[in-house]
Amino acid sequence: MKHLLLVICIALCSCSQYPGVSPAYHPLLDEAFSKAGENAENLKKVLSDAPAEQKDGVAFLIAYMPERDLKSLSADILSENVEYAYKARNQFSWAQAIPDSIFFNEVLPYACLNETREMWRKDFFERFSPYVQNCQTIFEAIDSVNRNIRDELLVDYNTKRKRPDQSPSESISQGMASCSGLSILLTDALRAVGIPSRVAGTPNWHDNRGNHNWSEVWAEGQWYFTEYYPDKQLNRAWFFADAGKSTKGDRQHAIYAASFKPAETSFPLVWNRKINYVHAYDVTDRYTSLYKEYMSEIEKQDRHVSVKLMMY
Repeated sequence: MKHLLLVICIALCSCSQYPGVSPAYHPLLDEAFSKAGENAENLKKVLSDAPAEQKDGVAFLIAYMPERDLKSLSADILSENVEYAYKARNQFSWAQAIPDSIFFNEVLPYACLNETREMWRKDFFERFSPYVQNCQTIFEAIDSVNRNIRDELLVDYNTKRKRPDQSPSESISQGMASCSGLSILLTDALRAVGIPSRVAGTPNWHDNRGNHNWSEVWAEGQWYFTEYYPDKQLNRAWFFADAGKSTKGDRQHAIYAASFKPAETSFPLVWNRKINYVHAYDVTDRYTSLYKEYMSEIEKQDRHVSVKLMMY
């Protein structure tokens, strides 16, 4: 009897340590707080102060947060990020339909890659909500954000930008960004209105002419690709043919999609190859399959063009 009471007491103490948080996160939180050092109390306060419906979201972020953020991320950045992510979820119908697993990993995160951590979500929520407030579907919302982001932010691609991995405010203040910086802007803008998004890219195209990053969006159970300067439809872009020639499993020539929680590999950051805390999935197969389907359809429609070369 005493043994049973002891077990019950231990279980109750364990549950009360993080009240309102799913038990699966408890050991992960213990480990995270042990790594956070002096910043642990700030993170714990955000967790304890979070409304009941947001506690698992906060727990997810802390549990899978890179150690650099565990030690330094401010309570203000974390709490505002979570507050406005849930505000978007409550406001937009497509966000309400997103499973928690997708919402936590592709909407809720406060960062995409290794960019400077900052308070961008409230600003982006206020900027981009008007563009989607009358949208009836997630596809309409994606299109509206994608086609208005350049004119809203006034940021363009330019190799004279200060850094490739700029945060939103760094790109906006300069009015310029790399493909990576533009992808961070678009992914954050989409997330700000409850649309799941992540950065994808390759460290080197099949012909070794360099890297490129873009954005992916999740809608109705599927991932699609797009970029800051959008094509007429999803899963179309100037780089489609190059992506279709990528090689799965090849560290230099595969296509990766970033993930906040741990995944099968890390995202290759060509500007700092020592960083391995940005998790990623190898999604090459999806791109090569899409391109094969596209080329097959062209052949069926007899839309290919024959070219005859004559040498003199």
